[in-house]
Amino acid sequence: MLYEFIYTSPSHALTCCAQKRVIYVDGTVENIDHEILKFWKQARGLGSKLIVGVSEDNTDMVKNASACESVDSVLLNAPTKLSVAYLDKIGVDFVVCGVGNSASVVTSEIAAAQRCLIIVDDNTAQPAKSLDTKNTKTE
Repeated sequence: MLYEFIYTSPSHALTCCAQKRVIYVDGTVENIDHEILKFWKQARGLGSKLIVGVSEDNTDMVKNASACESVDSVLLNAPTKLSVAYLDKIGVDFVVCGVGNSASVVTSEIAAAQRCLIIVDDNTAQPAKSLDTKNTKTE
């Protein structure tokens, strides 16, 4: 199983084709249920590679996330707050948050850099203009 990865050619334009996008989602959740699997599948559909970051040393979560078809890589000991420099370092184009998925790892720096996408109630992905997600059920 792949727990860490190196990706060296990020592309940060919203207009780049989906085949070149690397997507990151926070995988620090209590249980992987059908809603989380659906969200990961939606997030994976926005790019060519999906990375799930697990901030805690949770071996079961890493194994379960690694076994999911839509997950390409699991990043163990991921930071609890992301920065643009960290996203660049690991080759991530966008962080995706969604309905029922906490945006707690996303900083205002990432939102200002337009590196955060939010999957809203109608299942469309929109750039996060700020961390105010009134139109979604995110925390």
